[in-house]
Amino acid sequence: MALAARRRRWTVIAMLLLVAAVAAVAAVAVRDGSGHASTSLIPGDPRRLTIARPDRAYTVLERDGPDGDWRITSPCALQVEPRRLSPLFDALAGGGARYPRDQVDGLGAGLQPPLATLSFDGTALSIGGTDLSGERRYVATDERVELVPEWIWPLVNGGLSALAVPDVFTRTLISIEGTGDGLDADVSHWNALQASQTIAWPPAGPAHAQAHAQAPAEAARRVTFGFEDGGHAVRDIVLGERFEAVVHEDGGCAHLLAPGTLRTAPPTAPPAAPPTSD
Repeated sequence: MALAARRRRWTVIAMLLLVAAVAAVAAVAVRDGSGHASTSLIPGDPRRLTIARPDRAYTVLERDGPDGDWRITSPCALQVEPRRLSPLFDALAGGGARYPRDQVDGLGAGLQPPLATLSFDGTALSIGGTDLSGERRYVATDERVELVPEWIWPLVNGGLSALAVPDVFTRTLISIEGTGDGLDADVSHWNALQASQTIAWPPAGPAHAQAHAQAPAEAARRVTFGFEDGGHAVRDIVLGERFEAVVHEDGGCAHLLAPGTLRTAPPTAPPAAPPTSD
């Protein structure tokens, strides 16, 4: 009986050692997996995004909740084009090569200072330059640097034009008041307008400032638009030599259009009579 008891004791000890060994292997596997699994660069379900670029107006996007639609709230109120915003979020969801921040040359990576900063609910991401391949871009948090697809840069640096819907009016127009002489009064024409650019207003930068200066002051006029849903909106219309603009009521931004888009087409001269022969 003593022999049987010893055998049972050794069997129990062996089983306990086996369980401990399995637990140790599982712990190593979990620890190894957590070390290599990529975590998103942005917090889950963010509700506010601020895009800051040197010498440019901040672009602020917000949504009401996890299932809400994103909208631009500054420098003016605009609808977001989801097909442009979703790829940016996907690119920042993690999965690229990453390194501890203190092991990366911040100056060489274009992170000191950053080319742009994205703040998701207060969590800041620094956007840097590209790697040697030119196909990936450095993005840094306080703790790490990750390589993401290069194509995020046009979305980050493109300002309002990159993220806003291009439609000048997102509601159906039914009336226009104040067009006066020289401005197209065709409602269907205005309903179909799509901006070539959407910018913060007044324009910033030498090129935009020069274009703005060339827009004659007398060309600006205030027009009231009536919508199918019963609402109204007031817009300033600027007719310049290099562009035409529909400026938002709060003045924070404007839709730019090609010259001649908003003007009444000049009357077509009747064709010259053919010469008569004697």
